[in-house]
Amino acid sequence: FIWDPRESAWQDKYQELIEYVSKNGDALVPDNYQENPTLGTWVSVQRMSYSKQKLTKERTDLLEKIGFVWKVK
Repeated sequence: FIWDPRESAWQDKYQELIEYVSKNGDALVPDNYQENPTLGTWVSVQRMSYSKQKLTKERTDLLEKIGFVWKVK
């Protein structure tokens, strides 16, 4: 049973990002990533949430642990 569907959905996308990093060597998922378009959108939302200081420390730490890039040129 899933107690918190939002947390579960976040963790699912985080696992997809880990797979992306494993395959590509970085966490720079393009917005229009053809293989998984929702992952590109999710990554953008994480950056936006971080910039607005709305991302929890726990999530920030998890993303930084896998080499997440907060600001992209």
